[in-house]
Amino acid sequence: MKAYTISRTRTKNTLVEAPKTATVMVNDSGIIESICNHSEKFFGYSDKELIGFPLSKLVPANVYDPYAPRFRDRLAAGEYIETTFYHKSGYFFIGRMQQVKTGDGKNMAGKPDFSIQKLAGDKVVSSVLADCQQFGHLGAWQYDNKRNRFAWSDGMFRLFEIEPGATLNPEHALYYFHEDQHKVKGALRRCAINGKAWEIEVQIITARNRVKQVRVAGKGHSQNGKVIRITGICQEISGFYQLKKEKEFIVHCINGILQSTNDLVLTLDSNLKVIMLNEGLNQQFEATFGERLSVGQNLMSSLRRHPNEKRIYQRLWQRALSRDSFCVEMPLAQREEDMPVYEMYFHRIVDNKGALLGACCIAKNVTSHINVQEKLNYMARHDPLTGLYNRREFLTLLSRSIANAKKRGTNHALLYMDLEEFYQVNETEGQSAGDSLLREVGQILTTKLRQRDIVARIGGDEFTALLENCGDVEAERVAEGIRDAIRDLEFVYRDTKHKIGISIGIVVINHLCDSPNKLMKLADSVCYAAKTTGKNRVHVFRPKVANVKMEEKALATIDLIKRALEFSDYFKLYTQAIKPITSAVWGDYFEVLYRIHDEKGNLVLPEDFMPIAQEYDMTREIDLLVVKNTLNWLATKADMMHRLKQVFITISDLSARHSGFVEKLADIVQKSGFEPSRLCFEVSEHFFLTSPGSADIFVNAMKTLGCSLAIDNAGSDASNYEYITRFDTDFIKINGEAINQMGVDPVKLVMVDAIHRISSLSGKQTIASHIADERSLAEARKLGLHFGQGVKLGEVIPVGYTRNTDALKTDALKKEHHQP
Repeated sequence: MKAYTISRTRTKNTLVEAPKTATVMVNDSGIIESICNHSEKFFGYSDKELIGFPLSKLVPANVYDPYAPRFRDRLAAGEYIETTFYHKSGYFFIGRMQQVKTGDGKNMAGKPDFSIQKLAGDKVVSSVLADCQQFGHLGAWQYDNKRNRFAWSDGMFRLFEIEPGATLNPEHALYYFHEDQHKVKGALRRCAINGKAWEIEVQIITARNRVKQVRVAGKGHSQNGKVIRITGICQEISGFYQLKKEKEFIVHCINGILQSTNDLVLTLDSNLKVIMLNEGLNQQFEATFGERLSVGQNLMSSLRRHPNEKRIYQRLWQRALSRDSFCVEMPLAQREEDMPVYEMYFHRIVDNKGALLGACCIAKNVTSHINVQEKLNYMARHDPLTGLYNRREFLTLLSRSIANAKKRGTNHALLYMDLEEFYQVNETEGQSAGDSLLREVGQILTTKLRQRDIVARIGGDEFTALLENCGDVEAERVAEGIRDAIRDLEFVYRDTKHKIGISIGIVVINHLCDSPNKLMKLADSVCYAAKTTGKNRVHVFRPKVANVKMEEKALATIDLIKRALEFSDYFKLYTQAIKPITSAVWGDYFEVLYRIHDEKGNLVLPEDFMPIAQEYDMTREIDLLVVKNTLNWLATKADMMHRLKQVFITISDLSARHSGFVEKLADIVQKSGFEPSRLCFEVSEHFFLTSPGSADIFVNAMKTLGCSLAIDNAGSDASNYEYITRFDTDFIKINGEAINQMGVDPVKLVMVDAIHRISSLSGKQTIASHIADERSLAEARKLGLHFGQGVKLGEVIPVGYTRNTDALKTDALKKEHHQP
C-alpha cells in the first residue's frame, strides 16, 4: 500500500483558487483504497465514487496516468511528478504528485511530510486552455477591484507581446490601450458598480509597437452585494476588423459610383428583391410608377398596379437570372405618351463557385440617340394601338422563317386568329371600348407565347403569331391555351361585362413553303373554316398527300446543277448594262449574269435552282465557276478593255461566309492576270446584317486583293442603315421593289432617299436596280442616284462564251427584269 499527496497552487497572477492538498492511498494494482477528507473538494468525487476505482480515473487520458511507465519509476524513487488531473465538474488542472513516507520509511495515509507546489503561475492552467488561447488569439484576465490589481493568463501576455509573468499594475495595463483607455476605464468603472456583463471593441498597441484590434469582454463577481472582482477575456479581431473595413470601403465606392452615374442601376437577388439601387433609378421609377423602391422590397410587388409592365419585367428578370447577359431597348413603361427609351443591360451575378446570387440591370437613356428615321421605322413596323408588329413587318419576319425552314429543314408554325363578338362590343360600347379590348387581347397573346415567338395585329380584330421551331402538335397546344384564355376573359367596360371568343387556324411552315402571302391566305382559310364550323375553335392544316412532285423536281434540279458544274456546255453567261443616270461618266459598267440550260436547251433561271443549291451547299462551286468563266471570256475581249470600267459579279451569302471560298476566289483572280480594280463583287444586304463578322473578313480579303465591293438588294431587310457606313464598300445597289414603288409609296421614296444620302455621305455610289419604266427612272434621277440597271436601260444579252448557243431559248429572259 502506498500513500500519495497531490497538490495545486497558484502565484499572484493566476486565476485559480488558493492551494489545496489531498492524500490518496493506492494498492499495488493501482486501485484506490482510501482518501483523505480534502479529496472530495479537491477532485469533486465522493469517497464512494473513488474507492475501489483505479487511480487513472483522476486523469483525463492514459498519457497522464501516474502509473504510466514514464511516471512509475520516478514515483518509486521518491521523486515528484507533474501531470494533468481531471475535476468532476469538467475542468483540468496541473498538479504535483509524490509518495508520502513516515519516519521509519513505511508508506502510510497520514498527513504528508511536505507539500508539493503546482507549476509556476505564468504557465497555462491546462493544456486545453493553452490551446484555446493560442489558436483563438485570446487571453483571460481578472481585475481585483478591492486590491486594484490585474492578473493575466498566458494568452494575454502573448496577445500584448509582453514577457510572460511580468508584473502589471492597472495603469501599466491600460497604457497599451492608448487612445481607447477611456473606453476600458469606463467599462470597468460601470461593471465595478453594477456587475453587469459588457463588451467593447478597441485598439491596442503592443509592447512591440504593433497595432491590433481586440474585443474585450468582462463580468463582475459580487460578494455581500459588492463587486469584488471582474473577470473576462480579450480576443484579437484584427482579421475581422480588416474585412469589415474593406467591406465598408467597397460599399462606399459602390455608392459613390452609383450616385455619380446618370445611368439607372438596379440589383436584385434571386427572389427579385432589391439589393442595391441608385437615386437616379428611384427618381425615374417614382416618376413613372408613382412610388419609390427600397432595399429588401420585391420589385414585382411595387408593380402590382401595373400588370402589363409587371409581366414584362417578370420575364426580363427571370431571363437575366438564367443567362449571363443580354440587352434590350425599351421605355420603362408601355404608355401612349412619349417616354424616355433606355438601353437596358442585364447581367447575372454568381459567386466564385457559380452559385446564383442575383442579377443587375444598368439602363442608359438613349432617347437623344434615336433619330427621326428610327422612329419612323418603329412606327412603320408596329401597330400603334397595341404595340405589336403590324402586317408588313410580320410578312417580312415570315419570309425569314420560310428561308430558315428551307435552309435548315426546321419546322415553324403560323397562327391566324380572328376574334369573335368583337364588333358587337365595338358597336354597342364605342370605338374606345374596342380599342381597350384589342390592347387587352394583345397583352394576353404576349403572355401566352414564348419570348422568341412573334405576334402581330394585321388589321381590325385579326392577329397572327409565328412560333419558331414548333411542330403542329405543340402549336395546337399553344393555340388551345390562347383560346381558353380569351374565352375566360371578362371584358368590363362601364360596368358592363362582355364575353368574347377566338378562332385560330394553324399552318406548319416547312422547306416546301415558298411564299409568305400564300401562307397567309392558307392560314386565313383555315381560320375561316374554324369560324364556320362552330366558332371559338382551333383548326390545324394537315395535308393528306405529300408533295411528291416538288421533291422529284428538287432532285432533278440537283442533277442539272451537277452536270452544269462538270460540263461548261450547260452553263451560259449574260451581261446587263449599268448606266449613269445623273451625270456623264465615261466607260462601260455591266453585270455578269448566269443561267443553266438543260439538254433540250431550256433555260433555268437562278431563282429556280439557287434555293436548292443553297440547301445542298453547292453555291460555292457555282460562284467560282461564274468568276472563272467571266475572267476567261474577258481575256478574249482585248478590244473592249480600253472602255471597261467595272464588271459586277454576284456572290451568294453562303459562299462569302466560307473562308476556303475566299482563298480560292483570290487565287482565280490572281492567276487570270485581269486588273482586280475592275472587278466588283456583290453580296446581299442580308449577309452584312446577319453575319457582320464574316462580312468583315470578306471585305478585308477583297480589298487586299484590290477588288471593289457592292452591297446588293439594299433596303429589303434592314430596319436601320448603319451597315452602309460600317463596311468599306464602293457601291450600294438598292432593292428593285423599292425603286419601282417610289412613285406610289411615299415610305419607299423616303427609304430610297435615306439610303442614297447615307451612301453619298460615306463616299459610296448608288445603283437603282430593276428599273422597269420611265416613271421609276425619273424618280431615281430626281433623288440623284448615280447609276441605274434594268430592262428600261438595257436588256440581258448573252456573251456567247459557251458552245451550242444557237440552241438556247431566251424567251425566259423576257419574263424577268434582272436576276442577280
